[in-house]
Formats: sequence, C-alpha cells, structure tokens
Amino acid sequence: SIALGLNSGVYNATVTVGNETLNPVVTVLSTVNGTDVVKVYRNDTQYYATFRDSEGNYLKDGTAVRFNINGVMYDRKISGSEGLAKLNINLNQGNYVITAINLETGENAANNITIISRLVENSDITKYYRNATQYTVKVIGDDGNPVGAGETVTFNINGVFYNRTTNASGIAKLNINLPPGDYIITAEYKNCKVSNDIKVLPVLSAEDLTKKYGTPDQFVATLLDGQGKALAGETVQFNVNGVLYNRVTDSDGHAKLNIRLMAGQYIITSSYNGASIANNIVITA
Repeated sequence: SIALGLNSGVYNATVTVGNETLNPVVTVLSTVNGTDVVKVYRNDTQYYATFRDSEGNYLKDGTAVRFNINGVMYDRKISGSEGLAKLNINLNQGNYVITAINLETGENAANNITIISRLVENSDITKYYRNATQYTVKVIGDDGNPVGAGETVTFNINGVFYNRTTNASGIAKLNINLPPGDYIITAEYKNCKVSNDIKVLPVLSAEDLTKKYGTPDQFVATLLDGQGKALAGETVQFNVNGVLYNRVTDSDGHAKLNIRLMAGQYIITSSYNGASIANNIVITA
C-alpha cells in the first residue's frame, strides 16, 4: 500500500507490476462539505457544512471547526451526530466566499454566499420639476417573493423622512416635489437600505439681461412642461423692482417682459407653479 497525501478529488493512477500495467481510478473523499447559499438579507437561511475525520467518520458533537467569510474567522462547534456545523449569515447584500475549515484534517472547502437585497427594482431618476415621475422600490419578503400590501418603507431625501406602505405588488412609491437640484434618496425596510440619485430639472429658465437704456430688448423666460417640451398658454409672473407683471407664454414657451427701467442694476424674479428663478438685469446709460 501507498500513503496518499492528495487533496480530495478524483485521480487517475498507473500501477505497474512486473509486465502488467493497471490504471485504477483513485477517489479521495472530502472531509468537509458545504453548499452555496442564496438568501434574502437577514432572513433565517444559514450556512451549513458537514465535517468528517480522515477515516470518513462524522466529527463528534462539540468538536471545534472554523469558518472564514469576508476576512473574518468564526469558531463554531459540531452539533449533533452527523458532523454538522452552521454559521449565521448577517452580512449586507452582496456576493461573498465562505471557507469551511476542518481543524482535524486541515482541509477546507469554499462556497458562494449571495445575499439578496430586500429592496429591488430601484433606480436613479432624472425628472422635470413636479412632473408625475415617482421614486419606487419593490420589497422582497423572507421567502424571496414580493411582499403584499401594507408593509412600511421609510424614505429619506434631503434630510426629511417619509413613511409609505406597499401596494398589492409589494411596491412603495414616493412623490418627488423638490426644487430643481441633485439629491440622494435612501429607502429602508427591516434595516436593509438602498440609495439612488435624484436629479430634478427646472421647468423655468432665463438668462441675465444687459441692455442699453431705451432699447427694445426684452427679458425672456422659457417654460417647459413635465416632459421638457415648450409649454404655451401659461402665466409666468415677474417681479422686478418690487412691481409684479403677469405674462402668458407663446408657442415656444417664452414669456416676455419689456424693460423700461432707468439705468442701473436690478434683480428680476420669475415664478410659475411654485418654481422661482432670479436673474440680473443691467441697464446702461
């Protein structure tokens, strides 16, 4: 006989005895076995591995084994008579490799751990000010399926918290009615968090105006609808030098104001449906 110091696996051997050559297959059985795990964030699914000694017998109850996941070592003990040890998996959503180490034989085995977020189908949003676009997330239950209605999701955007409940499809929605700008929104459910970028585009825009006193140059504000197209027939209010003026947009979405002020510097404010912008007007002599 020959002592084999091989790792677990299947090997082809060649044995020559006198003039006879044999080619047996040698199978070295593993002393540690685990399976890949796919689980929802912090549900009850755990990682299990089975451990044996070099004779193929299950390690005894209470025998120490070790797990390595995400660079952290965990010592656990065999429970029961079938060489079984487990490790609770409480990591954030993502992909990991776990290594089960048999301290009796020195053998180890690696498996993949995939942790699925409880919040899915979320995405970054670019929207025009106060259009109908909402931020949505789908909530996943312990069984990996969408939850039903009535589960509470907490949203945090611009430092303000909002609680919303899921519909029958497990979807929670939040209206975005913030001023134009860039924001980060965070959704949270059962300590699971996801974040996305929210960009709110302005529907009202204008450029600073520099003109010579007495010339017919107008101040022009441009109004867009929720899809970014010119919005005609809507009233834009201007405030310049403390006086209010209402003007209706034309087919190009332009609201125009004649400027008949004396030479000087002024600030003009344009307003529509809660949106306001400020520009400078400079009139030279």
